[in-house]
Amino acid sequence: MKNLVTKIALILIAFCQFNFLTYGQDFIKKSDTDSIKCNVIKVGSSEIEYKKWENQNGPTYSINRSEVTVIHYKNGTIDIINQPKQKKPIDKETKVNTPLVANKEQNNIVTENLNLIQFGVGWIYPWMSVFKDLGLTNTSSIDPLMFSYERKVNNISFGGMLLYTRGSGDYSYFTSTYNSLTGQYELNLATTTIDESILSLGLVGNYYVYHNESYDISAGIVLGLAFVSASGQTDVLSTPIATSTTSFSYRLNGTVIHYFSNHIGAFARLGIQNLGGTILLDSGISFKF
Repeated sequence: MKNLVTKIALILIAFCQFNFLTYGQDFIKKSDTDSIKCNVIKVGSSEIEYKKWENQNGPTYSINRSEVTVIHYKNGTIDIINQPKQKKPIDKETKVNTPLVANKEQNNIVTENLNLIQFGVGWIYPWMSVFKDLGLTNTSSIDPLMFSYERKVNNISFGGMLLYTRGSGDYSYFTSTYNSLTGQYELNLATTTIDESILSLGLVGNYYVYHNESYDISAGIVLGLAFVSASGQTDVLSTPIATSTTSFSYRLNGTVIHYFSNHIGAFARLGIQNLGGTILLDSGISFKF
């Protein structure tokens, strides 16, 4: 009987020791989901002190409260220190597609900064002569030559333009000569040619109303000075003359550029000038870099 009691006592002691080893520790659960098996010593306002379960006689460690979510005590109670943060679901469609739609489909605005250089030739109508009041006939002009440089910032560009062209027209007038045989004055029709050259320097400003990988469409204005020089004969005495004048001018432009590559394209521009309603159409090569 005594042996039986002893065996039962030993079994109970072993059971208690096993229970203590299995359930006698605290658990600190961190915000990053890691857990620390320990014996909690103190829960302070800013730190939590504990000893490692494997080394109860060792040093005391501490951890910031902000790094802890829950403490599970050995007696089964739970102390919630911080609520776990909930991750927001990412709406891929909103995050990725919305800015793209807003940029390309709604605004159609270029957002890059670059330089533009253009070379071109053109056609001008009608030819505006400083002697237009004389009623010139057979007027003609060479194709205008154009060079421009612009700096584009987002959807606006500004720069300068140089335009050169020449033109000519015939002026007819009557001369009077004395005929000694008849003793009378005779009228003769004479014709002379007036030649002109025009050099225009202007400031350019453009607003880009549409842009994609292949096309730019812009509307703009050119403000500048036109330097005109002319020579010819304009009186009945056939006296040679030379004259020059300077005029302020502005021109409204619409431009379309088609790019063949990242740096080279072709452009076409239609402009209306204030001097007599002159229409200028030019086209050429456009470089961007």
